[in-house]
Amino acid sequence: QVHRVSEDSTGAHRARSPAAGAFSYHHNRMFTAVRDIVAGEELVVECADSDFDGGIYQLSRYDPKDKAVTCLDDAMTVGVSTIPNIGKGLFASRHVKKGEVLISTPVLSLMREELRIKATEPSRVDMELWQLLLNYCFSHPISDLLLLPYGPMFNYINHPPNDNTNANTFIKWHESPFDGNELPRRQQHYHPELFSMDPKQVAATHGKGLMIDLIASNDINE
Repeated sequence: QVHRVSEDSTGAHRARSPAAGAFSYHHNRMFTAVRDIVAGEELVVECADSDFDGGIYQLSRYDPKDKAVTCLDDAMTVGVSTIPNIGKGLFASRHVKKGEVLISTPVLSLMREELRIKATEPSRVDMELWQLLLNYCFSHPISDLLLLPYGPMFNYINHPPNDNTNANTFIKWHESPFDGNELPRRQQHYHPELFSMDPKQVAATHGKGLMIDLIASNDINE
């Protein structure tokens, strides 16, 4: 059940703020369970093991004792950014140690040209127009391949207001604690073999992906 709540602009003026349109005004929309939910139960669509792979593998079940499971609410929380006109930001909800992995997120591979907007008005034909989604992608300036992280909370991360000298986190390729042969393919999210492929092949490959980790570059206080 969805709770319809008032819009939350976090103080960013729709007409004057450069951040207008860069984030949703509906962050405070909430969902309420209409029945009891069992730990590990699928919330998006009801399904059984056989719906995925014929019942050969069991679906992952949540186990709070499993060290491979990361609870995002344990270390990070979303709030109004302290940087003016930015909107929301990501904050530590407890003391974070240097080198700690805060978030691991898969990335969506797509070609840069897919985000180009074709101008239809004569006055804008010569302008280079791009979808706003480009601002949330990682890429090299001369690369055609874009990587869009879509894990929970990740896109609330903001750049330092002036430069990167006071950044308190950094991003690196994911380091999995598992050997790829120990898990069924459906549960293997990280495939380093994609690094050796052509960018167009990476973007067109389904069933395999890449992941990045957000890591604390120094101790971060709550």
